[in-house]
Amino acid sequence: MLNKKLHFFNELKKKPTKIFLFDGLGACLTGILLFSISYLKLNFGIPPKSICILACYAFCLCIISSVFYLFVKSKWKFHLKTILVSNTIYCLLTIVLLSSHSEEITLFGFTYFLIELVIIGLFIKIEYHLLF
Repeated sequence: MLNKKLHFFNELKKKPTKIFLFDGLGACLTGILLFSISYLKLNFGIPPKSICILACYAFCLCIISSVFYLFVKSKWKFHLKTILVSNTIYCLLTIVLLSSHSEEITLFGFTYFLIELVIIGLFIKIEYHLLF
């Protein structure tokens, strides 16, 4: 397991722009899941409009990360900082949303967002390590 992690990090260090691909795919998955939750009106205890706002933000991150992956060959650190800050803002928006709906949020909703925050937090940590 540790060897696989080290191999993954070594591969990212050789081709650091791959992080844009992984970030974009993750953002796309987040957007799809959030729009599905909103469309299906699953009871998260959070208004569907708020969930749609997070989904739109995720899709914007997906587009930005994809563009960076396809077209950025030099100065990738500058663009990675943009993604790192954007992911951090997304996490902060999610925390504010959870806090403002703490009375209504269901266990299902809380669990989903907690897992999402942990995964994005890991991405932020990886991005930070690639930068410094």
